[in-house]
Amino acid sequence: MFNLFKAPSGGDADEEFMPWSDDYEIGIASVDEDHRGLFIAANNLHRAIKRREGKKAVADTFDMLTRYVHEHFAREEQMMQEAGYRGLAEHKRLHANFVQAFFSTKQSYIVAPKMFDFDGFLGFLKNWLVHHVLEEDPKYAPEVRKYTDNA
Repeated sequence: MFNLFKAPSGGDADEEFMPWSDDYEIGIASVDEDHRGLFIAANNLHRAIKRREGKKAVADTFDMLTRYVHEHFAREEQMMQEAGYRGLAEHKRLHANFVQAFFSTKQSYIVAPKMFDFDGFLGFLKNWLVHHVLEEDPKYAPEVRKYTDNA
């Protein structure tokens, strides 16, 4: 999946890796708050990696991001189910694919941190989150908003 033999490249550790933009909002406050949290978690992981904070610090940040992703996906899927969103199965598949790729990558870091492709993983994380928030989540947002407005 990733070139595991590539060392992390340089770059400013304090530079925000994934700056939040109001363009990412889908109009569901709890989801938008989760998304901001996911961006913060990704920025924290980027910072830990770029500062070379050590295997434990990076692994702890991976763990926190893992928990956050699971909680967010569960919350999102529950909303879609309650609203009767017809695209739920496909959206759950996208979530499951991400979780599988993320978990596999996290494991490869734990097993061989010195050979881990940090830049490849960070690029994957950024591209997936931005695409998912901008392209996939807006597909269900109108139905969930309509459901919650009528609930």
